[in-house]
Amino acid sequence: MKSSTSIIYCDSIYSYLLFLCQSWSPDDYRNVRFLDNPKQVNSRWSIDLIKAVPPVVVEGRTAVCEGGPSEALGHPKIYINLDQPGNHSCSYCGIRFVKKETAH
Repeated sequence: MKSSTSIIYCDSIYSYLLFLCQSWSPDDYRNVRFLDNPKQVNSRWSIDLIKAVPPVVVEGRTAVCEGGPSEALGHPKIYINLDQPGNHSCSYCGIRFVKKETAH
């Protein structure tokens, strides 16, 4: 059984309505899961959610990120060097860290 997938180039309308910018013909077997309920797409993208979190201000030169309140909910512990100015983000969870400005 061969099915055709038509790729639609994303724009502001389709990126909200279609998951991964894919749509299938009405008789495609992949549409079976949407017979009883309409297709649900999460409009809250993780990159937008992490942007809403303010950067964590750190007094030292190094930030430590574990990704959560406990080991079971986090990621491996990493150390982030804050010597350069600006925000520095965790490569696992995206939380941003910034060095506290000190008066000279």
